[in-house]
Amino acid sequence: MIRYVAEVEVIVGGVPTTHYFGTTGFATRGTDTPAHTYVSGRLVSPGWIQRSLFSGSRMTGAVRPSYGALELANADGGLDAWIGHAVSGGRVTVRYGDEDAAYPAGYSTVYVAYIERMQADLESVRLILRDRLAQALDQPMVAQTFSGAGGLEGTTGFAGKLKQAVLGDPGYVPPILVDAAKQLWYVQSTGPYYLAALLQVYEGGVQITRGTDYASSADMLATTPSPGEARFWAPASGPVYFRLGGVPVYDLRVQAFSGAPPAGAGWTIGMLAVQAGISGATSTVAVDGTLVDDDRTYMQIMDDACAVQLGWYGMTRLDTWSSGILAAPTGSPLHVFTPHNSRDWRRDTPADLSAPVWSLTVKAGATWPSDLAGSVTDAMADYLKREPNWAAFARQDPAIRAAHPGAIARAIESPQRQFINAFGQTLFLDAYFALFGVPRDVWSITAALTDQTLAIELHDVVQITRSRYGLGAGQLARVISQRIDCARREVVFGVWG
Repeated sequence: MIRYVAEVEVIVGGVPTTHYFGTTGFATRGTDTPAHTYVSGRLVSPGWIQRSLFSGSRMTGAVRPSYGALELANADGGLDAWIGHAVSGGRVTVRYGDEDAAYPAGYSTVYVAYIERMQADLESVRLILRDRLAQALDQPMVAQTFSGAGGLEGTTGFAGKLKQAVLGDPGYVPPILVDAAKQLWYVQSTGPYYLAALLQVYEGGVQITRGTDYASSADMLATTPSPGEARFWAPASGPVYFRLGGVPVYDLRVQAFSGAPPAGAGWTIGMLAVQAGISGATSTVAVDGTLVDDDRTYMQIMDDACAVQLGWYGMTRLDTWSSGILAAPTGSPLHVFTPHNSRDWRRDTPADLSAPVWSLTVKAGATWPSDLAGSVTDAMADYLKREPNWAAFARQDPAIRAAHPGAIARAIESPQRQFINAFGQTLFLDAYFALFGVPRDVWSITAALTDQTLAIELHDVVQITRSRYGLGAGQLARVISQRIDCARREVVFGVWG
């Protein structure tokens, strides 16, 4: 007989304490972990977990998770003391296995989640669950501020002003004047690493001669540049400042750059996730061309990057980071669904994508227009007059609309300066229309909860095969949603093909 066990962490007197609950009560063996521990039979419902790559018309960015409450019986008042415990943020691990199996070696992990809050009545305690993605990433990336104490920290009135960050190559950004008497300017908190030699200052669009870099912050504060010269202090890991040898007449803009720590490679959403506290995160989704001078969160910045690269990211059911680029299903399937191993097949279309996309408009890259000196080149004038986006481009395919009268128009907008030239724009349009400019089906398929079906993750390639709807030869599909229902012992997959 199958049993579910939930390990629930709560904080008692400041100390994390793990409690064990099963759908039936039992005592662990001496060879189990933990040994000789009573597992209370209070687990009424081990809950469910649902995750999706798609959410309405949003097809990129963070995976959207939801959870059913984990319910513990409490008619006898045995858990009443939990009202005084700290439960928010506690880790919950749900496993299943045969009642005779060793624990936890003979059990399989269904999901790992975290407690958001607790609900209690006279019959039960219900733990409302979440994953840790929003908890980690729903915080501003830029939190450091100037103190206004003078020197590098700015003069009176600077206290509380954010120290802006640069990710990659955002273009020509406005520096911050921190000391007018010294003509000391701040560029970014993030390090340029190997890109420091590319930093340049422009006044009215005309490049200011770059002098020898300062050896230290003390050297910068003590030494004034020659007239008509800009000198940087740009240590590899940041921050970046410069001084001018005179008072500017026109607006200043800096061609800013930042590599990512520790070696100065390009920034990715995985690196931002690590910075936010998700250890081990990696990704191929770049964060290139962003100035962060406000309270945007890590998640907002990562969503902006995903929008212009068709990227996605999230935590798996086992609380590990996962990320990728949305792609059409190709290659060898991880699993083959047939009428013999699944049921309740239902065909639908993706939410808000009932027909192919025939028109796409893209606006990308923030700009900071500047006044211009008379000697500015035509190229720089073009760069510094662009607004409100660095790049704006579109594609319409009337043939798609003719074949599908209900075809859809879509728009994407991101402050990330991703598209530097027409070649990159064409590549993105080609990729987008290959995915969404053709009819796509979503099949909902229910399978038994087994180790094999639990191993199927979002974006994995599967095959759907049955004698009807043209599926006789088998059709490849991407898994775009997954609902694991412990009570029903089933997994409902949404597959996109």
